[in-house]
Amino acid sequence: MNKKSPKIRKKKKFVFNYTIAEIKKQNLFFAVTYCEKESPETYTENLRWSEIFKPQSCSIEVKNMVVIKNGVQVFKLYEKNSKKLLNILDMYNSTGLIYNEIKPVTAPTEKEIIFCISLYFGIPQSFSRCDILFKTYLKEIAEKRRYFDKINNPKEKEVFQTFFNRRIPKLEISKEFTNHTKKGVYLIDSNLRNLIQEIMKDYENGLLQILQYQKPLTKREIIKKANTKIKERGIDIKIPLRKQSKREIVNSWRKKKEELSAKINDLADKRDKKAPNTE
Repeated sequence: MNKKSPKIRKKKKFVFNYTIAEIKKQNLFFAVTYCEKESPETYTENLRWSEIFKPQSCSIEVKNMVVIKNGVQVFKLYEKNSKKLLNILDMYNSTGLIYNEIKPVTAPTEKEIIFCISLYFGIPQSFSRCDILFKTYLKEIAEKRRYFDKINNPKEKEVFQTFFNRRIPKLEISKEFTNHTKKGVYLIDSNLRNLIQEIMKDYENGLLQILQYQKPLTKREIIKKANTKIKERGIDIKIPLRKQSKREIVNSWRKKKEELSAKINDLADKRDKKAPNTE
């Protein structure tokens, strides 16, 4: 009988888990190798997971990362996976957000935001996000509710305030403050969502009501009110309700000219009558 050959046990491969929970649990260190673009020279740093951030300089990039567990190098991540891990750690260390575990937050719709604005300011039906006061009203509401004081992370607070203070797209804000297109947009959208949800809760609890829009007075109505007040004070002046046409201006000028000519003729006649007769 043929004897079965003994099974050779394969050495267990180190399986790296790309979640923050696993990295924190094992308290991993990493040997991070950096290099300058278009340069063969590299340098390596041994860093704890909480010390890893994206390089501030655009000319420096991460070449690879080696996982260190209990002082032993156990796994090497090449460029693609190193960049993936770098994104995860950078996002978590700078904002407290988990890059690959969070669900994308949908920003509140324009209709939801405008409804919440109408609880604080009387706005016309034609009001939209294109209106110059759209972000101004939102910022005033956030300040009234002291929402900015509730944001503990200074970087997150700065990103959200910049969204109101500067009229630039979310992507540009995200790239400027987080060097990433996803992080900043997530921070803005999640805070907008939280702010709108807070306002809606107050509305549902009867703490807020829709404010009616008061249409501003027309120029004609303002002049009518002014004329009424002038008349009440006994002043014999009337502000015209509309601008005179060219024909009306010419006719008015002619009328005044004729009146002036008549006065001059009267004065001349009176002077002639008073003058002594020399004949």
